[in-house]
Amino acid sequence: MTNPIGHYRERVYAPWWIWLLALSMCFSLGIAFGAALGATIGVITFFVAAIPVSYGLISSAYLISIDDENIRVGRAHLPLKFCGEALALNPESTKQRRGPTADPACYLVLRGWINTAATIDVADPTDATPYWFISSRNPTRLVEALAESKRN
Repeated sequence: MTNPIGHYRERVYAPWWIWLLALSMCFSLGIAFGAALGATIGVITFFVAAIPVSYGLISSAYLISIDDENIRVGRAHLPLKFCGEALALNPESTKQRRGPTADPACYLVLRGWINTAATIDVADPTDATPYWFISSRNPTRLVEALAESKRN
């Protein structure tokens, strides 16, 4: 979301259907072990599988934020003074940029369950990273907030 002074904050997390799929697989594993070894082993198997799967999905979430000085994506940050042209990508452009036109030196924060993204050119001559490529559910708002923050 953006606020009046151009700041932006977006938490990117796995959608409900990924959770459903992942936990269904854990449940199926529990049923398979439970059928062969008993209900108690089946329940234990479900939880032994579900705990690391849940941890993985929770830890795959990241925060995109823009403040007065930096854009932050997960643990990385880029000072606004080194942010070049930013571009919001639609699903087709994201697919193309992710595949054949991708630069292997770019900074990637992609999630396969999000089909839109934004790119931000890095204008720091000492940085070998040509651009940031970020999955975002709201790439247009992200680019607008970045432009607004750079103006201020």
